[in-house]
Amino acid sequence: MKSSTRTATGLIGLVVFAGVVSAGVFVAVGSQWAVYAAVGMVPLLLISGGVWIQRRVDASGTDQTQYTRRRAREVGETFSDIWQTRQQLKQTYPAIIDTGVGLGIDSLQRDLQTAGIDVDTETGAFSLGNVSDLETINSLSGQVDDIEEELPAAFAETVEDRIETIAESLDRLDALIEDGGDAVRAIDVTTTTAGAEVAAAGESLEAARGQAVETVDAAAETIQSIARSADDIETTAIETEVETAREAASSYQIIDAVTALLRARDAIKTKGESTFKTNREQLQSLLQTVDEHNIEQYLPDSAPDIAQRRRSVAELTDAVDLSTLAMHRKKTRAECTEIIDALTTELNSMDAELADADIPDGYYTPPAAVETDYLRKVQDSDTLETFEQRWATAVDALMDGIDKVKPKVAVISGYNQVEPVIESALQSDGQITGEELPVRNHETQFLGLYYRSHPDHVTLNMDVPSLRRVGGTETYTVTVTVQFERGGSDRQIRIVLDGTDYTDEMTVETPLVGTATFSDVPFGEYTVTAVAAVDDFGSAETEISVSDDTEISLSVPSITLQDRVCDGIIEEASAYLDDLASRFSTQFDEKTYLSSTMSYQIDESYVPCLLVLWAERADHTAIENTDGTIIVYDSDRLRQELTNVLTYNLDKGETISLDGLRERFLSAPVPDSEIKSLINTNNEDGMIVDGELQKKES
Repeated sequence: MKSSTRTATGLIGLVVFAGVVSAGVFVAVGSQWAVYAAVGMVPLLLISGGVWIQRRVDASGTDQTQYTRRRAREVGETFSDIWQTRQQLKQTYPAIIDTGVGLGIDSLQRDLQTAGIDVDTETGAFSLGNVSDLETINSLSGQVDDIEEELPAAFAETVEDRIETIAESLDRLDALIEDGGDAVRAIDVTTTTAGAEVAAAGESLEAARGQAVETVDAAAETIQSIARSADDIETTAIETEVETAREAASSYQIIDAVTALLRARDAIKTKGESTFKTNREQLQSLLQTVDEHNIEQYLPDSAPDIAQRRRSVAELTDAVDLSTLAMHRKKTRAECTEIIDALTTELNSMDAELADADIPDGYYTPPAAVETDYLRKVQDSDTLETFEQRWATAVDALMDGIDKVKPKVAVISGYNQVEPVIESALQSDGQITGEELPVRNHETQFLGLYYRSHPDHVTLNMDVPSLRRVGGTETYTVTVTVQFERGGSDRQIRIVLDGTDYTDEMTVETPLVGTATFSDVPFGEYTVTAVAAVDDFGSAETEISVSDDTEISLSVPSITLQDRVCDGIIEEASAYLDDLASRFSTQFDEKTYLSSTMSYQIDESYVPCLLVLWAERADHTAIENTDGTIIVYDSDRLRQELTNVLTYNLDKGETISLDGLRERFLSAPVPDSEIKSLINTNNEDGMIVDGELQKKES
């Protein structure tokens, strides 16, 4: 039996013994004495158990030693893994890891060796010697566990510190390259689970180193570019420093690389000031020349931002900025060349358009700039001063050519719309001024082109400017034939010829067809209107263009009484008619006729139309009196009343006034014209003579 098992068995036996004694006292004496016995035995059991357990522990020394060595082995294995990880980091990142990332790994290794856990500093393997007591081993185990947990985070923190150191070094190169340090700072040190944290941090460090090498290389190229752009700089020493910087960067000695680049920069500052000053002055002069030419009005989309470029150049202060200055110089030359090319293309395009146009001789002569290759001359300039002079000459010539050609192109493009206006004005008025043209610009050019196209027909006054037609205004004869829709008695028609600057009218009288002739009508556009003088007919209208003797025909349509009184309200009036029909019928039966002057308790504006509509529905007759009053009557009754008067109330040859006739015999106050119409068409015994009804002799 193991010692631990024997110890446990002994403890259980003491407890059982105490219980048996208490139970015996309870049976023999009673419960109170049993309690006394139990209480009294507790100290005895504690003392006896302690002595016995101590003897057992002393007797089991061999088991405790085995446990301690096992714990020591576990601690050794864990520390061995930590040691090997640390050694791998030192081999991979010797400049980063040197003393255990600040966790005291070396010190702990020595403490373990003192406690009997001997770790080989070369291989990381361990062996157990004379192991210390369990308490010491447990204490060392806690320290090992802490380091195992803290190592990945400590390495990541060390990497972060190193990246910041690299970034701070690169910040010193801001004069050579922008945001070099910030690009390194932008690399995050990834922290994940403990198993992957060290590798992730290492990848971040490698990325930062790679970015730093790129930054150093870019700064080195900038320095070399500056050196090459300056004629008075000896580049040997500078190239040596640049090479030193690149070699240091390749070994990740970024601080040394930055220091070498700064030495090269200082050498340039010392030796290149003369070249920098000269180049900047020349570029500023070119930019000012470009700005003064105001090219934006010709090339709003292509023109560079000269003001911004001038500000950027003004901010350059010393020879270190030679490469930036060279960049601005290169861009400015390229943009200026593009301006010449664009102006040349614009001028040549307009010249080609005019060459293809059908224009009279003498209207357009190509400017000299069309035949000159300014682009080639500017491109072949050796120095910036020569470039500036040739550029200014080219731009002046090209813009002057565009200013001369552009109006003619605009005139050619819009001439087809303007020419008819000129022709019309000359035909109708005999003259036209530039202010009368439907254009805002180039009025003289439009008039000049028309003059060159018609030199024998017009004269040109450049002072006004204006054109005058030779021979004055054109006039023609306009014949208008009008016809009523139906025949009848003679009726008058007023014919009006209305134009912008000419108006005339005539009146013809005819039972059916009439003709009006207008002489000396000027050329132009006219409205011809024919208006009948009787209510039964309307009007007719047409538009004509007078450019020769013209004949037109118009037909005057009939207009019913309903058309006139229901114009614009027939739908509303028709909607009311069903409700009012019975009221009209009752009132008609009472009065024997209806009049628009009677009261119907409805809107008076609808009464004439409603009466006409109701008369048509009720098969009665509706007429309009001379005063505009609408009368609705029974034509059959009125016809019979006239017959009765002629039969029973008048002798042969006897007469009665129409007023007396209406007052004594007629059921409706119809106008004289209606009575005359009824007598003439329906009664052979009577006739109307001098406003009276007369019974015929035979």
